[in-house]
Amino acid sequence: MGTDLSLSFTGLRFENPFLLASAPPTESESNIMRAFDAGWGGVVTKTIGLHPVVDVAGPKTTFLTATPESPHLSIKKRAGTALHSSWNWN
Repeated sequence: MGTDLSLSFTGLRFENPFLLASAPPTESESNIMRAFDAGWGGVVTKTIGLHPVVDVAGPKTTFLTATPESPHLSIKKRAGTALHSSWNWN
């Protein structure tokens, strides 16, 4: 049997202290359920409603790449680069 990581925070009980932040992994019921199935203790969402959102294109993510030879970041896909970071906005 493993260590009990459960806790209560502001009156809510969590199985563990690991929560997913508000981002694309928490944008739908199916993603949220997958997070719980994978063992996450909770999720943070931006908005939950009874009806689907309309007239919104959805989240946009930009990936920045870099090379060992240059400190400059780029959104262009280039050979020999590695993922440096990503921006996500809704």
